[in-house]
Amino acid sequence: MPMVRWYSPVQLASTGARVLFSLLVETWSDKREVQAALPVDPPHDRSDRKEIWLDFVADLGDGWDSTYAIASVMARPELELKDGGESFPTRRGSLLVMGGDLVYPTSRIADYENRMLGPYHTALPWTEGADQPDLFVIPGNHDWYDGLTNFMRIFCQGRWVAGWRTHQSRSYFAIKLPHRWWLWGIDLQLDHYIDDPQIRYFQDLGRQHVQTGDRLIIVTAEPSWIYAGQKGPLMYRNFDYFERKVVRPSGAQLTVALTGDLHHYCRFQEVGGPRQFFTAGGGGAFLHPTHHLPKRLGKELRPHPDSDVPEFERTATSPTAAQSVRLLLRTLLMPLINPEFAALIALFPILLLWSIQPALSGGRTHLARAIGGASLGDLLLAAAHSPSSVLIAVLIMAALVGFAKARGIKRWGPGIAHGLLQVTVMLAMIWLAGRIAGLVALSDFPLTLLLLGLVAVLGGTAAAFVFGVYLASTNLLLGMHDNEAFSALRIADFKNFLRLHFDESGGLTVYPVGVERVAEPMPHLIEAPIRIAPPGRPSLR
Repeated sequence: MPMVRWYSPVQLASTGARVLFSLLVETWSDKREVQAALPVDPPHDRSDRKEIWLDFVADLGDGWDSTYAIASVMARPELELKDGGESFPTRRGSLLVMGGDLVYPTSRIADYENRMLGPYHTALPWTEGADQPDLFVIPGNHDWYDGLTNFMRIFCQGRWVAGWRTHQSRSYFAIKLPHRWWLWGIDLQLDHYIDDPQIRYFQDLGRQHVQTGDRLIIVTAEPSWIYAGQKGPLMYRNFDYFERKVVRPSGAQLTVALTGDLHHYCRFQEVGGPRQFFTAGGGGAFLHPTHHLPKRLGKELRPHPDSDVPEFERTATSPTAAQSVRLLLRTLLMPLINPEFAALIALFPILLLWSIQPALSGGRTHLARAIGGASLGDLLLAAAHSPSSVLIAVLIMAALVGFAKARGIKRWGPGIAHGLLQVTVMLAMIWLAGRIAGLVALSDFPLTLLLLGLVAVLGGTAAAFVFGVYLASTNLLLGMHDNEAFSALRIADFKNFLRLHFDESGGLTVYPVGVERVAEPMPHLIEAPIRIAPPGRPSLR
């Protein structure tokens, strides 16, 4: 499967319908409440081992090449990673944890099979033996698009997923690791709230199994700390609520958070403390930018008077900010990268063409002749005097104001400016098409067909180019449209996953593994291994 073409008309319609369906499902049915009627999963105990390796990946199941590249690297029994002159031998995780958004664009069973299960079966086929690794997963928003139906069938019924064996019966889980480490995977259900049965599950777990001082890793489906830094403290309220109401009363020390949702690598480190918050959404989905990430987090992580969250600073990203900006400039090639989108918006200059003809000639002159003999000023004046042209222009501007994901002047200003520029460029392309058509000696009907074809090609191409310019400029200058700009690019490269090693001393070492080019995956360390030492010893870089 190729990378999802998010700007394809068919895909736009399909995704919109799925999102609408997911909102209806969310309103009337929550699978987590159904799960609450199932027998309670005890914590999955892996604490009897002296050491354990664990892999974490998120945001997979997009294009085959990118998903398979990461799956194949993770599946290697051994992987040697280098940082400068130092070499670090690592082993395949006996546990694989997937942090949400396991498939794109929707959660149909065919998408799971072709975009996620297929690459993983190829990377690590099932074989008999006791060495096969285990798999634990949480859902992301794309997994929720069918109300979690296919997610539950694939991952919550004890099935094999390629060479990994599933064990959980709910969309959330807890794993007891060696040396008083815990890993909890929580399900945020489309970023709205943590349901009460899930809260009770982890509260009971904390009372019955967790000892004061145990260290905790939380796996969640979104980097709420980054969103809080970009949009305000309310974006952190779910994670903060879980920490205040569940983690803190249990006596556990939240030490590491793992997430995806943003398709890049980013690490935030507690200022003067051991906490590490990782975003590693590089399992196969299109790339997200890094040049707008906050440098420091503090008050943004305190949405409640009882919040007691330290300050964090950003330490590393992949791609780098400079690489991210260079990749953003590819949006200027929007008509070439997404020709089907250019074809879709070519309908608007054609509608403008038909709407201005009566005002231009009073209906007495044939369309092609009227356009060919008009100046650009004539076309602008005709558009201003045509009620249908004005209506089309208003609808274009209204749609683009709605598209601008911001508030106040940051929404209205760019949206209206974009709309006016689009209408002006479309009229200019109509004028240019009329000039080109006027050079050809044809009768009225063939000339009209030629004019319509020229307006579609020139108008659609120019409108798509302006759209790309809008995405690049607003993203670079105003920090808008991260998702819209980079989903248009479908960048398969700069993928990543995390390899965690819990050693015999009780310490944890995190290896951020990057694959810069998926065509020939050569895994490397994105940054030096991050060491979280046992209690009483200083953590090392």
